[in-house]
Amino acid sequence: MAGLVALDRVFCGDAEATVTLSNLSGKTISSLRLDVWGQYCEAKLLASGGEVTCQFQAGSDSSYAISITTEDGQSHDFPSVGYVTDCMRSTDEIIFNKEGEVEWGASDAT
Repeated sequence: MAGLVALDRVFCGDAEATVTLSNLSGKTISSLRLDVWGQYCEAKLLASGGEVTCQFQAGSDSSYAISITTEDGQSHDFPSVGYVTDCMRSTDEIIFNKEGEVEWGASDAT
C-alpha cells in the first residue's frame, strides 16, 4: 500500500528573513546557492571580500542550506546552517571563511 504525504508551506504574511553571505575565503566563489523554505537565492563569481544579500518570505522554523563552488572547483555543501525562527522578521549574517567553513550569526529578529 502506497502512502501520500502532503506538505504545506506556511508563510507568515509580510515577515521576511534577510541574510547576507560574505566571502572571506580568499577565493572567488564560482557559484553559490542558498535555500530556505523552498525558496532560493543564487550568485555567481563572488570575489573574495564580496557579499550577497538575499530576502525570503518567512515561514516555519528552519535553517539555511548552502552550496558553494569555489574557483578551484572545490564544492562545499552545508545542509543545515543557523536557525531561522518561525514567522519572525530576521536579519542573519553568514561568513564563508578561509577554512572553507561557514559561520552564522543572527544579528536581529523581531
